Amino acid sequence: MTATKNAEATKGFGIVALIMAVLKLDEAGKIGKFFAKEVKKFESAIRDLKNNVTAMENVYQSDTDKINGKLEDAKEAVEDAYQAVTIENVANNATMESFAASYWRNIDSAQALVTRIEKQIADAAEAQVKALKEVNDQIAKYQARIDKINA
Repeated sequence: MTATKNAEATKGFGIVALIMAVLKLDEAGKIGKFFAKEVKKFESAIRDLKNNVTAMENVYQSDTDKINGKLEDAKEAVEDAYQAVTIENVANNATMESFAASYWRNIDSAQALVTRIEKQIADAAEAQVKALKEVNDQIAKYQARIDKINA
């Protein structure tokens, strides 16, 4: 049935026309209702995304705190490696010579761990920035749609 036939069919029932007007069920009302639903959906998505950002920041901060603790431990291990010389290790030239290789190997190993942890921190920060950018881009997209609908 077309809109004209619908209007003709409801002319005999004034209450139907009144209810349709109150409920805004004419064509403009239906279109308005569609856009109102879409705006509400976008606003809900934005709210959810902002909550996700907060959760992401909390997880990142927690993970960063743990990694920074490991980094502190690794830096202390480097210091300990430098100080790991006993009188027995350097008692004579022969023991000094054999000890030197393991001494520097331990220092290199400890420093390599520091480097790996620092890279892990940098990678995590980069991933966080990328993830936040993606979420903020989604928020901006939804907000642009809302602004276009409301313009």
